[in-house]
Amino acid sequence: MNEEFHNLPLGADVAFREAFPRAAELPWAVGVITGDVDLSSEQASLLLGRCGGLPPGLSFRPLYGHLAVYWCDTAKRDAKSIYVHLLPATDECYQAVGLVMCERWVEAFTHENRESPATAQSLWCDANGETKTLEFVAELWPWRRCSDIDVRKAGFLLQDPAEIDALEIVRRYPVPTHGEDPDHE
Repeated sequence: MNEEFHNLPLGADVAFREAFPRAAELPWAVGVITGDVDLSSEQASLLLGRCGGLPPGLSFRPLYGHLAVYWCDTAKRDAKSIYVHLLPATDECYQAVGLVMCERWVEAFTHENRESPATAQSLWCDANGETKTLEFVAELWPWRRCSDIDVRKAGFLLQDPAEIDALEIVRRYPVPTHGEDPDHE
């Protein structure tokens, strides 16, 4: 393993640039982050091997392209010692990833709940695109007009801040009365 990589942020950037030569291409970078583009074995090795072995305190934020690497030590929380994750490094990439993720969530929510894309888009915006809140929004959607007691009886704990936010969000939306057709586009 290259010792320079472990000691200098510049070494990390050089190694990243070599392993991710297409990181400056926005569509490719977005595809990597959204999971539409698979990593090569060299890229996976860099992230899992070299980045996972970085000493504490070294920030691995490549200066090349649209990708950044986020890593944290999770040894105190579980059996894994390092978690490595690719993130957008530029505002342009962040926005493009957000659009892709929003489109996917809207499509899935619309299909599963027979709601309009406009309603799903509004829910996404209300949840600020927060993944955990959106998961609870989808789960709580059918329960939006039930009391907290009934929601708890259905198995929701209402202790997680994302779950509480999601319940507040879904309760802002009306439930069609019997015989009404939901607003479909």
